[in-house]
Amino acid sequence: MGIVLAANFAIVYSGMQYTTASRSSIILNVQPLFVALLTRFFLKGDKVTSRKFLGLMLSFIGIVVVFADKDSSLAFQTIIDDLMILCAAFIWSILVILRKWIAQKVDITSVAMYELGTSAFLLLPAGFVFEVRAAYIYLCL
Repeated sequence: MGIVLAANFAIVYSGMQYTTASRSSIILNVQPLFVALLTRFFLKGDKVTSRKFLGLMLSFIGIVVVFADKDSSLAFQTIIDDLMILCAAFIWSILVILRKWIAQKVDITSVAMYELGTSAFLLLPAGFVFEVRAAYIYLCL
């Protein structure tokens, strides 16, 4: 799970290169929709009630309305990056479902510690390499 979390952060970081933070924030918050839809298939006893379904539809309509704005960028790279952020939201929802499933069997605090520790261990060197390179490029300009 730590490797998946690290990959998720890397996808978000890469996807935010050519899209805005506000678009990324909206897209990432599609994650509860994914969780609600996927838990029905992967966790027993979690059903989509009519109230949940109405909430899901209202949130989906809200997302469509926000992205239907005529000023939204439709550049190819923006669309690719938006799709990367959407993939990250999907991966995040899978992690949430895995955590719920594992919490039924194992202490979730230990799981979180190992998951975050592994992702930090993997991302720290990568972040240092990419951010030092970016800082060097900006200093040379």
